[in-house]
Amino acid sequence: MNKGLVLFFVALVGFYDSASAAIGTLPTTPGYSAQSILMVNPAAVSGVYWLDTDGINQGNQPMQVFANMDTFGGGWSLASASTLHNAWPTLTQAGINDLAIAQTADILFSDTSTGFVGSFHGNYGQSLLPSEASSWMTNGIINSLLGMPWNAIPFNSYDIYVRESEPQFYSATVPVPAAVWLFSSALIGFIAFSSRRTI
Repeated sequence: MNKGLVLFFVALVGFYDSASAAIGTLPTTPGYSAQSILMVNPAAVSGVYWLDTDGINQGNQPMQVFANMDTFGGGWSLASASTLHNAWPTLTQAGINDLAIAQTADILFSDTSTGFVGSFHGNYGQSLLPSEASSWMTNGIINSLLGMPWNAIPFNSYDIYVRESEPQFYSATVPVPAAVWLFSSALIGFIAFSSRRTI
């Protein structure tokens, strides 16, 4: 294959990868949720990302939220932080409503004192019922939480994450210097390819 054409496609792939990696890194390029960021960029790691859960330039402002990209497939947005992790930024109430009240979601419960982790599918305002926690009953801490709404569980040692049922996707804007470099590389490759064909 012509080297110019190869360079052209390599530059295009690099541009796409850079755009994907940019999602969630700045308030101007937020992700919809931790899950949407992970689906666009499978290499994303656990950490703090910018999210805008109701759409770019809509009512809510972009917010920084801790994302768990490792547990049970990853893509979890932190809704409530334990005392141990009280420095981790969480979803605002509006963000929780967008991801886990206006729609159903996977709810992840993590006890930082015992290491126990469990999840169920439902609504963030829903009470934890025995039927949902049947596989957790060997963990004594669960008994005290039965019948308590998830959004009323005290911080203490519990981290609670949500992963929405219907993730949305935004287009990330690559910073201008990177965009110029990448498109210049693509253009040079394309010109080289065209020149070879006309000689």
